[in-house]
Amino acid sequence: MASKSRVRNSNIELLRLFCMFLIILHHFSVHGVDIAGWDQVHSSLINKIIAELLSFGGRPAVIVFMLISGYFLVTSKHSGNLKKALQLWLEVWFYSVGVYLVLVLVNAKSFAIGTFVKACLPITFDQYWFITGYFLIYLLSPYLNKILLNCSKKEFVYLLLFLGTIETLIPTFLDVWIDSGSVLLFAYFYAIGAFIRLYGADYDLAKIGKLLWTASLALMFLSVITLNLITAIFKVEVFADHATHFLSVYSILVLMFAIGLFLTCLTATAWHSSAVNFVSKSAFAIYLIHDNRNFREVLWQDILHVHSLQNSHFLLLYGLCDTVLIFLACILLDIALCEVGTLLKEFKLKSRKVNRSSY
Repeated sequence: MASKSRVRNSNIELLRLFCMFLIILHHFSVHGVDIAGWDQVHSSLINKIIAELLSFGGRPAVIVFMLISGYFLVTSKHSGNLKKALQLWLEVWFYSVGVYLVLVLVNAKSFAIGTFVKACLPITFDQYWFITGYFLIYLLSPYLNKILLNCSKKEFVYLLLFLGTIETLIPTFLDVWIDSGSVLLFAYFYAIGAFIRLYGADYDLAKIGKLLWTASLALMFLSVITLNLITAIFKVEVFADHATHFLSVYSILVLMFAIGLFLTCLTATAWHSSAVNFVSKSAFAIYLIHDNRNFREVLWQDILHVHSLQNSHFLLLYGLCDTVLIFLACILLDIALCEVGTLLKEFKLKSRKVNRSSY
């Protein structure tokens, strides 16, 4: 749930919210319309391209969150703070268990002890792919910082080139994954954010940022459209099956877009909005609510019936509207729950004072 925090640059807070919007849009395509299981015989090619293009921002958004962490934590004395780690774990636990129990109570899901145990230990059982990796990197951040801060700039660059080759270049161009987990991948993204913080002054970050996100966005869209058109023209299904290859979290284009987006927001004139900063506290809750593994199918198929939209002329409109609806609903729910939690704390404190005064 949302909690109080220090005043921050609203550029970054707005970026966090925008990234969550992109993640929901990504899930609309991946979990809702189901682009991986697209019926290429009976469904519209144009809709397939639209659905795949709608999914473009999910992976860059994940990278942006790690870039933000690396940028701000590398010089922070509070990196790996156990109290903050516990707060994050409790928020994840609250929504993991809470969403599951609500689904059981409304008969959307049957109670199963195994599922309940996994819901109670969401990070241990990797119930949220991104959160598990993010949580581990946060705990490791003090040790990562010691390594990165003790590197010269030259050594840092070599480290990034080595990790980039393993985590990005080889998967992008050879379709081979040397590292099958997310921890090293997230550590790589964290290190890039840290490098920007430590050595960003040596570069024209605004110019680099604009160049990266515009070029990579154009290439990502072009790759999806081209691979689908090749399939339509030459009837070679393998190209359509790999149409989103360059939208993967391992893609060099996705990394370029994420870095470009982050740099553009970072170098823009800093400003402060209490409203934006307040709402951005619910950013993680948006993810925790709508992408809960037990709620995922219920949301996209039972409530929104998204899979039936493969041939709809309004697929793009539905995608945007559903994303806005989920985005706002999750924020409002988190804010409401936060207010309830605050009222309960105040009531508990008042009760204690009354009990003490009665003695």
